[in-house]
Amino acid sequence: MKNTNNLNEIAVSKKDYTLSDGRILPIGVNFRSLLLMTSYEGGFEKLKEDMENKEVLKKLKACEYIFYCLIRASGEEVTVEEASMMIGIDDFDTLFEVFQDYSAAVEKIQKKTELKQKKLKKSNGRI
Repeated sequence: MKNTNNLNEIAVSKKDYTLSDGRILPIGVNFRSLLLMTSYEGGFEKLKEDMENKEVLKKLKACEYIFYCLIRASGEEVTVEEASMMIGIDDFDTLFEVFQDYSAAVEKIQKKTELKQKKLKKSNGRI
C-alpha cells in the first residue's frame, strides 16, 4: 500500500502555509478535508454560500472553518478556535482559492456518482 502520510502526494490542491507560530504546514484538499468540510453547520452548500456572502462575519466564519479542516486533514489536532488563531489576517484569498479547488473536487465526485447511478439503473432495467 502506498504511503499517504505526505499530503503533497495525495492533495488535490496543495500549498505550503506558514502558520502564525512560524511552522510551515502543507495544506490542501484531500479526502479527510472533504469529509470535514461537509460537516460544516448547514453542510457544504451553506459553507459555499457563506464563503460567497457579502457579510464579512459570515465569510470569516466560513474561512475559519475551512482552515480548521485543512489543518486537521494535515494531521494536526486542533479545535476550530485554535485553528483560527493560526490564520494570518491577510490569508482569505489563499483559503478561498483552496475552497474553490475543494468545490471543483466535490462537483467531480458528484458527477462520477451520478454517472455510476445512471449506468446501474440502465443495467438493472435490462432483462
